Amino acid sequence: MTFEEALQALIDRYGGKKVRHHPNTGDVVIELPISPGSDLLWPHIFTWQQAKYLAKHPMPDDDIVGERLPAGFPR
Repeated sequence: MTFEEALQALIDRYGGKKVRHHPNTGDVVIELPISPGSDLLWPHIFTWQQAKYLAKHPMPDDDIVGERLPAGFPR
């Protein structure tokens, strides 16, 4: 999976307004609710490697918000 494919998968999953790519740093920002049912969004920043992993291995939003990342998640 290329980075572009991974980015598109994340946009498809979370919506185009909640996913941003910063070309200068390579970081991907995904805005998620701070708690279930909340309208307040919080930015979660991922490296391009982490974004590709997340695109290949979807995780529940609650796990991302709670920083409960699997052992194989890139650091």
